[in-house]
Amino acid sequence: MSVFTSWNGYKGNGIGAKKRIFQVRKSCRINLGNKACSYKVTMGSDINCYKLEGLNCKSSLSTFRIRDSNGGIVAEAKRKQSNSGVVFGDDVLTLVVEPHVDHSFIMALVTVYGLNRHQI
Repeated sequence: MSVFTSWNGYKGNGIGAKKRIFQVRKSCRINLGNKACSYKVTMGSDINCYKLEGLNCKSSLSTFRIRDSNGGIVAEAKRKQSNSGVVFGDDVLTLVVEPHVDHSFIMALVTVYGLNRHQI
């Protein structure tokens, strides 16, 4: 994100894709020394938007949420653990997605989030 001010997602396969589906913009704020990062996702208008939230800018990719325009959580990623409690690496995630949400759209947002964090 330091080079790009925003990321655009297009529908289609290949270079000829012309219909923009979503745009992701970074917004950071500082609260009591903790720099929290979030990304605003707009889909055509500001009315239909989502928000990607991480714990803070220095945390790993491993814990973040995607909220809808009403503030409800539509997806959440956490570090995966085995049944015996062994925590896997930062890049092994469990992703829980609400059933009414387009899963391919959520995976696109997870990918953009990882790219923005320089962890993919």
